[in-house]
This record gives sequence, structure tokens and C-alpha cells, in this order.
Amino acid sequence: SLNELMQGPEGICIREGKVYVTQYSSHYLNVYNTLGELMGFVGGQGNGELCFNGMAGIDVSIEKCRIYVAELNNSRIQCLNIDLTFHSYISHILGPKDVKLTSDEVIVLCHASPCLIIYNYEHQSIRHLIFKGAGKDINFPAYLFVDQVGNFLITDYRAGCVRVFSHGGDFIHQIGEAGG
Repeated sequence: SLNELMQGPEGICIREGKVYVTQYSSHYLNVYNTLGELMGFVGGQGNGELCFNGMAGIDVSIEKCRIYVAELNNSRIQCLNIDLTFHSYISHILGPKDVKLTSDEVIVLCHASPCLIIYNYEHQSIRHLIFKGAGKDINFPAYLFVDQVGNFLITDYRAGCVRVFSHGGDFIHQIGEAGG
């Protein structure tokens, strides 16, 4: 079946009975139902509309009818309509590894220079949070989660932990430690 062709699954998001999976190796975004049946796909390697290179994190806003995909090698976030047609880009992002959506923000985790870049839905940069100094050091950020109160949980691959920051960027605490 087609879902056996998955190569290098990287990012996943589940919304309203649909499973969205980015594939780093094949450069496709696949959409499945919860039984694993392929419902649609889009992509291929490249740097144009609906082409991807180094797909990583993904998030979906049912309210906004948008899909946001982080592309490491194209240094951008590609925004698709919910029907898998092209909508827009957020370009010139150094090392976008993951993307998360809130009701009013598009939050991009960058791994090249550990930071979050926060945009509004018009793709205007609102602010940057840099994770260096005062206990904030992140070695290799991999994935981002935004909890119900707006705190940022960031996995640090090399440090072997999850670091928790307030919405304002203040370090709160660490979960786990390397070697466990």
C-alpha cells in the first residue's frame, strides 16, 4: 500500500481524525486517517511552491485552515491550505526545526542558533527569544511543545533533557538529564 512508501518520517500532527506526517527523506507531506489509510499527499524535492527540502516539524490549525511545515534545507516555513494547496512562505529562517501554532501566533524553533521566532498570522515577526546564558543554554533543540498556559517545552537532544521556558522566555525548569 502507499503508506508503506514512507521514508524518513520526521514530524507528526493529529487534528480532527487526520494524521499529518512530514518525510525528511522523500520530501512529501502525507495525510492519513487514524486507521493509517492514505488520504492525500503533496510534495517532492525542490524549493518552489509545494516542493520541500529537509522537512521537519509540522502543525495544523483547523480554525485558520492552514498547515505549517518547517523546512531545514530551504530555510523557511511553508504554509499550505488545509486542502494541500499552496498558501505562502515565511522565508529567511536559519535552521527551522519545528513549528507550533497558537490562536494568534506562529512559533518557529530554530536549531542553528537556538531560538524561537514568533510571528503573527500575517507572517510578521513579533519577537525573538534567544536561549543562551543564565541557565537558558540549549545545545541542540529538536522539538517544541506549547502547553495550555503558553509555556515552551523544548527538547535538547545533546543535553538529554527537556527545558521549560515561560512565554516571555524565562527559564522555569528542566525535565530529565543526560545518560538516564
